[in-house]
Amino acid sequence: MENEIILLDTDFLIEYLYNNDEAVATVNKNPSTFFVIGFTTIAEIIKGCQNKEQQQNLAKRIKSFHILHVDEEISEIALQLILQYHLSHNAAINDCLLAATALKYNCELATCNTKHFAHIPKLQLLQHQVKPQRLPSIGL
Repeated sequence: MENEIILLDTDFLIEYLYNNDEAVATVNKNPSTFFVIGFTTIAEIIKGCQNKEQQQNLAKRIKSFHILHVDEEISEIALQLILQYHLSHNAAINDCLLAATALKYNCELATCNTKHFAHIPKLQLLQHQVKPQRLPSIGL
């Protein structure tokens, strides 16, 4: 069986880092699943840190995740998504970059904000029961 890759959106990762039971269960339920973080996700979470201690704590908590970086192909896909969806769906640049990363690597996207992504054809959204319990602050 081939390993499945799932890309975590910022909101989902925050729930996991705050030990939301459903988020932890989703990440832990299949040992052959490889969970990854996009560059935009980690950048957003780092921006939420308010001091060096929080940043260091965050670094420890995410060290087991692989980070997928933006490359030319991802930026080209993201630009097409922005051109196609910014007027009709108010598509955010970071969401388009994340969606483009998932499309490039043909992986599912774990997000609690399905409305930001549901309109994108071929984008696979992970089905889960995670209900956001935290504000997007990373005072871990």
